[in-house]
Amino acid sequence: MVMIPYGYDNREVFGKVVSVRRTSEKNAPYPPESTKRILRKQVPDQNRG
Repeated sequence: MVMIPYGYDNREVFGKVVSVRRTSEKNAPYPPESTKRILRKQVPDQNRG
């Protein structure tokens, strides 16, 4: 789980990384300058089910 900025207001929400791929700027599926970054890793809470 990761914490990411989401939406126009960049509110922080949890997300799950399901795949990673490397591309060049030329063939990126989304403009690199518009890509948002992962804010931090979220450690799962062992007490939650």
